[in-house]
Amino acid sequence: MKQIAILLTVILLGACNKADKASDAAAAQINQIKDKAVERADKVKDNMNKTGKQIEENDE
Repeated sequence: MKQIAILLTVILLGACNKADKASDAAAAQINQIKDKAVERADKVKDNMNKTGKQIEENDE
């Protein structure tokens, strides 16, 4: 009975370790996607600012 408990504990620890690694990988992917989204938002913001300046120049 004790051996079964030890075996189950080892299996659960292994499963927890795999889940932890998968969670870390998912977090890394989320951060990567977030960074790309921020870059794109910054580019859009810069383009909007450029367009706004061009409109102001054309109005003058």
